[in-house]
Amino acid sequence: MSSKNTKIDAAAGTAKTTTKFSVQSAGVLAPPRRRVPSTGGVSLVKSPRPIADPPSGSGTPAAIGGNLQMKANGLYLEAKSLMEQSGNIKTTIKEGVIKKMTEINNIVLSLAESRDSLQSSLERSRLSHAEALLKLEREHSETPVGPLHTATATTNLAEHSRLMEELMRRLEQHERAVQECGERTESLKKRLGEANTTLRVSTQMVAKESNLDEDKTSLMKSLNEQRELLVESNSQITTLHTKIDKLTVTASATSEIAPKKIDARATYASIAAKPITPVFSVIVSSETEQDTSNDVITKIRSAVDAKASGLKVDRIRKARDQKVIVSCGNRDEVNKVSDKIRATASRLRVEPMLNKDPLVILKDVLTVNTDEDIKTALKNQNKHLFEELPVDHYRAEVKYRRRARNQYVNHVVLQVSPQVWQKLVQAGRAHIDLQRVVVTDQSPLVQCSRCLGYGHGRKYCKETQDLCSHCAEPHLKVDCPSWTVGDPPTCKNCVHSKADRTDHNAFDVNCPIRKKWDEIARSSVAYC
Repeated sequence: MSSKNTKIDAAAGTAKTTTKFSVQSAGVLAPPRRRVPSTGGVSLVKSPRPIADPPSGSGTPAAIGGNLQMKANGLYLEAKSLMEQSGNIKTTIKEGVIKKMTEINNIVLSLAESRDSLQSSLERSRLSHAEALLKLEREHSETPVGPLHTATATTNLAEHSRLMEELMRRLEQHERAVQECGERTESLKKRLGEANTTLRVSTQMVAKESNLDEDKTSLMKSLNEQRELLVESNSQITTLHTKIDKLTVTASATSEIAPKKIDARATYASIAAKPITPVFSVIVSSETEQDTSNDVITKIRSAVDAKASGLKVDRIRKARDQKVIVSCGNRDEVNKVSDKIRATASRLRVEPMLNKDPLVILKDVLTVNTDEDIKTALKNQNKHLFEELPVDHYRAEVKYRRRARNQYVNHVVLQVSPQVWQKLVQAGRAHIDLQRVVVTDQSPLVQCSRCLGYGHGRKYCKETQDLCSHCAEPHLKVDCPSWTVGDPPTCKNCVHSKADRTDHNAFDVNCPIRKKWDEIARSSVAYC
C-alpha cells in the first residue's frame, strides 16, 4: 500500500512540476496549481483561485479599444474639417491629405477590431482552461480515498494525467496566441508610425503650399513694380529716339549731301493709312415710297448698264430707309455714275456721300485742359505747322478721351481735316498749353471691350459677359490665371476666323483680322 501511495505522490509531483508555469498576456497572469495535504497518500490539486475580471472603466482592454476607435474617429473628423476650412490650399492637396487621413482611420479601426477579436479569443481560452481545472479538481475531490479504493484512484490518476496533458496542449496554444497578439501589436505600432509619418509629410506639404502662396503674392507685386518701371523706361527710350531722329534731320540739312525725307515717327497706323485709297460713294434713293432696297438696286442696274457703258462700280450695298450706297474707286468715276443715273432714271435721287475726316491722338495731355482749351492751344501754339493752310481747310474737333496710366493725364482723340492730319502726323509733336505732346494717327476702327469684336462699342454690344483679351475665356484680364502665370495669349478673333497664328492679344495692332477690319474702316476716311 505504501509503495502505491509513493507512486501516486511521485506522479502528482511530476504533474506539479510539469504544470508549474505562468503565462502573462494582456495583463492576465495564469496562476500555478498548488498541492494540498492528501488523504491516504493520494495527491490532490487544490481548486485554483478565480481569475478576477478586469476592472470596468478606461483600463479594460475593451474600453481601451473603444476609446482608441472613438479618439481616432474624432481626430479624423477634426482634421477633415480643418482641411475643408483652409482656403489657401489647392484642392488636389486637400483631397490627398483627406485620403491619407481616411486610410489611417481605416487602419486604426481594422487593427482595433482585430485586437478585440483576439482579446475575445484569449478570454474564451482562459475560461475554457479554468473550467477544465475546476472539473479536474472536482473529480479528485469526489474520488474515495482508502485502502479498498486504490485501484480506482490509480485509474482516476491516469485519467487525471491525460487531462493534464490536454490542458498543457491548450496552454501551449494559448501561449502561441499570446505571442501572435504581441506580433500584431508590434505590427500595429509600426503601421501607426508610418501613418504618423504620412500625416507629418502632408502637414509639411500644406505649410509649404501656404509659403508658396505668400511667395507668389510677393512675386506678383515685384513683377507689377518691374512692369511699371519697364513702361517708364520705354517712354524714356521713345523720347530719346525722337531726339536722335531730330538730330539726324538737322545734321542732314546742314550737310551738302542731298537730304532724304525722313519719317520722324513711323508707326503702324501712319504706315497703314498712307497706301489706302479712299472710296468715293453716292447715296441713291427712290422717290416712290413703295420701292424697297431691292427695287432701287434693280433700277440702278438698269440705269447704269455697266456692261454696255463701261462704268466701273466697286461696290453696291443696302442702307437704312430703302437707300443704296454706290461706291467707286475715284471721284471722276463716281461723278460719271451719278450723271448716268440722273439722266436715265428720273425717279431716283442721287446725293453725294462725303468721306469722314481722319483722326489723330494727342498723348498724355493734362486733364486740367478742357476741350476748348485744347482746340485753342492746337491752333494758336502751332501756327508754324498750319500757316500755309487756307482757313476753310482747318478743322479740328475733340471726339473723345482715353484714360492713361497716370490719373492726371489722358489721351485726347481729335477729328481733323485731311490737311491738318497730314501736318500733325508728319510733325509727330504739338504744343498744348505747357506741354509738347506726341501726336500720332488714330485708327477709326471701333473694337468692343466686352466681346472683343469690331464695328461697335461696349454700349451697343449684345453680349452679356466680358471676354478676356488674353485667353478669350469669360472673365476680365486682371482675373486671368493664364496671364498671371505668364502663359502665351490667344486671340479670340483669330481663333474664330481659323487663322494660322493666334498667339497674340485680341487688342494687338498686328493682328491680321484687326488689319482687315482696319482697312475697311479707313476706306471711308479721306486722308487727302
